[in-house]
Amino acid sequence: MKLTNKILLLFLVISLLFAGSGSYFVFLNLRSALEKEIGKQQLQIAKQIIEEIDIFLYERLQNIKTIGQAPPIIEAINSGDAKLIAKAKKKVNEFFNSTGPWNQLMAMDAQGKVFLCTLGTENEDITKNPGVFAAFQAAIKGQVYYSDLIISYETSWPTVIFAYPIRDVEAVDNSVIGVVVGELAWPAVLEYLEKIQEPVTAHLFNREGVAIGSNGEEGREEILKENYSDQEFFQYSRNGEQYSKVIKSTEGNFKSLVAGVNEEGHLTYKGNNWILILETPVSSAFASVTIGAWKVGLFVAVLGIIIMLFLYFLIVRIFINPVLEISSAMKKRSGGDRDLRLKIKTKDETGQMSESFNQMADKLNDFYHNLEEKVRARTEELNAKKDILAEKKAQNDAILAGIGDGVFVLDTNRRIILFNPVAEKISGFTAKEAMGKEYDKVLRFVFEKDGTINDVFIKEAMIKGKITQMANHTLLVRKDGTNVPVADSAAPIKDVSGKIFGCVVVFRDVTKEREIDKMKTEFISVASHQLRTPLTGIKWFSELLLKSKLNATTKDYIRQISISNERMVRLVDDLLNVSRIEAGKKFDIILKNTDIVSLMKGVLKEQMPGAEKKHIALVCDKDAPQELTLTVDELKMRQVFQNLISNAIKYSKDKTEIMIGCDKKKDSITFFVKDEGIGIPKHQQGQIFNKFFRAENALTVQTDGTGLGLYIVKSIVEAHGGKVWFESIENKGTTFFISLPIKLIK
Repeated sequence: MKLTNKILLLFLVISLLFAGSGSYFVFLNLRSALEKEIGKQQLQIAKQIIEEIDIFLYERLQNIKTIGQAPPIIEAINSGDAKLIAKAKKKVNEFFNSTGPWNQLMAMDAQGKVFLCTLGTENEDITKNPGVFAAFQAAIKGQVYYSDLIISYETSWPTVIFAYPIRDVEAVDNSVIGVVVGELAWPAVLEYLEKIQEPVTAHLFNREGVAIGSNGEEGREEILKENYSDQEFFQYSRNGEQYSKVIKSTEGNFKSLVAGVNEEGHLTYKGNNWILILETPVSSAFASVTIGAWKVGLFVAVLGIIIMLFLYFLIVRIFINPVLEISSAMKKRSGGDRDLRLKIKTKDETGQMSESFNQMADKLNDFYHNLEEKVRARTEELNAKKDILAEKKAQNDAILAGIGDGVFVLDTNRRIILFNPVAEKISGFTAKEAMGKEYDKVLRFVFEKDGTINDVFIKEAMIKGKITQMANHTLLVRKDGTNVPVADSAAPIKDVSGKIFGCVVVFRDVTKEREIDKMKTEFISVASHQLRTPLTGIKWFSELLLKSKLNATTKDYIRQISISNERMVRLVDDLLNVSRIEAGKKFDIILKNTDIVSLMKGVLKEQMPGAEKKHIALVCDKDAPQELTLTVDELKMRQVFQNLISNAIKYSKDKTEIMIGCDKKKDSITFFVKDEGIGIPKHQQGQIFNKFFRAENALTVQTDGTGLGLYIVKSIVEAHGGKVWFESIENKGTTFFISLPIKLIK
């Protein structure tokens, strides 16, 4: 896509984004402003209606006051004359017809006796009419009274009752001599609500939230029947708040614009705290506003797009065309036109780019000339080095071919990149078959015991970067499916920074070595078994002789024979154990729950006589637990502690201390035997677990020993899945550690 098209597309996208977001922003703000204005207008209408109702009710109160102060009424009450009462009734009827609308007007004396009524119910017992009786009781005390909306006793129509005290103006104390009562015709108030036209709905409520008026026929049926105090709009009004809000409608789940005002009264009419609600469905209230706002927003969007297109053509003309000219020149230059030069003479950045392009073209021409000379010279030098490298490669191939062991090299992806002839001979695979393939797809190293894959030594060399020996009893599966025993190691290949980028694996055929080891092991096994029979006989006869009556010298000789015989028995047992280990059979481990602390203390007690001879204190660490149950082979673990503790006694100095203990960690239990003996020379510490090995200083202290005890200890511990190690300083002491996995704890 051309640059101009990209910029045009970019401008169009930006234009649409800005125009769309801008027009939407204008639409939202304009609509919000217009909606607020409509809300204010609806609130103003509500205020006007409630004020007109208050003025109307105030005028009715003034009508009652006028009637109560009319002289014919006062004269009729004072005289009780029938003619005056008739005159007063005529006057009341005139008021009834001229001041209405009233359901009825009545006058009563101080005792509550009705002496005139527009409905003709004189002498009525007002106590049966709760509304009128309440009005009488208030007015007879000199109070001006008006009720909330109630149901008339006589007419069963909604009404507001007004009452005014009739006073004797000629009396000195201006005493109350009667009461005038008027029941307002409620439809006259509803006429004010009917001024509100659809789709606006007007609702009038008393202070308890009960409906007392509406501008619709359905609303009139709810008068003094339905209670709306739990509605959201009423909660605002109950707090005396005048508001205009979009909230849930009173007639459904849709939203409405609701304006609410509280009745405040007018002059002496203080009102009943009525609440007027004007409600308009949002869809109707804001329909014209939304359309108008969308029109303005659309105009803004179109105007924005026009402005952006104008800016696009301006930018293309001023900035893009020179850039395109420079781009075209660079393409021609890259195509080999070395003589092309630009003629843009503006003083801005494009003019500078044009000048720089021309300078670059001149320098490139000089550079190309010099580069060709350098390439020619470098090519001659590389050809000479190529011959040298070829000669060195031939030498390295000859060396690799002459190595007596099998060698193959892996890259970082574990693919074989070198395979020498000896490797071909041992494995049966040719270099062509092996090269380029992952080593485990060609060569399979397995354990002799169970045939499982044994390539850990290669992985450790590749990952950990250290030379790793191949495990004992490893076989290589040849191409023809036969197995050949092999041994040696894998070593990482590192660059100058130490990063591993490959691995060298060296292996050799150890078939003959295995045969020799097998012969040696079989010899040891046969010899050991053959020795056990005469040794058992010697032990039996020496024990019989010791029990017989012999002189002391003879018994001492026989005792020495017995001790030497016991040493030979132990040596034979050790040789048999070593024979089993060398044969790959290890030990038959019989696991059972064992209190290892009790076992350890039992061994201490057994070894106590030997320690007492050298005045050595055998101490159990105070932090060691009183008991600790492990799932182990009891006899084998007893042999481990016997070997370690007896060695500690043998090689400890007189009057020293040997400490035995254990430490429970997160994933293992570690036992230790610490002495203050002769220690192990540093240069011989790496051989201490080898068969038949005894340190130089041990030979000078104790000539008796086979050099097999620690080898057997290590084999037993490893058979339990644990490990053994030591810390030693010559002439200061040695501490042996045994660690068993936590999974062995029950």
